[in-house]
Amino acid sequence: MYVFVQLLITVPSYFQLIVGLLLILAELEAREYHHRGRKQKRSITEKNKLCVHLELPQRETNPKYSWNVEDINLRSLSPWNYSKSYKKNRTPQMLWNATCSREHCLGHRFNSVPIVHYTQVLYRHGKHLYLSTEPLVVGCTCVEPRRILQKRSVSM
Repeated sequence: MYVFVQLLITVPSYFQLIVGLLLILAELEAREYHHRGRKQKRSITEKNKLCVHLELPQRETNPKYSWNVEDINLRSLSPWNYSKSYKKNRTPQMLWNATCSREHCLGHRFNSVPIVHYTQVLYRHGKHLYLSTEPLVVGCTCVEPRRILQKRSVSM
């Protein structure tokens, strides 16, 4: 149980918190079953399942309203726009992906590249939820162009 709590403290992700809590509940349920002293017949599939009623708040995760600064994406040297990604069987259903507006930054000396954050989401398939990781572009930044070094041929 200590390992789960340590995981939750070091990785503060909303969905990892939920998964950690589910693991703790499974551990507590297993201990309670062990301490009852009664051995009930269960099938192998029932032993490995834990059903928990889970309600997640449906909130609009619009990045425009996540900060007090509304136009940070337009004031950047590497501007970007947001687009909605909606999937009915995913929690959260609405995600906002950033798309770089330009290939180069405003000074044309640097390239504009996306900043990718891998976020965990839950997918519903029938009555079951599955944890999945999805790439989410959260903004864009300026980087120096890659330089390819060529070897000089020495001729004598």
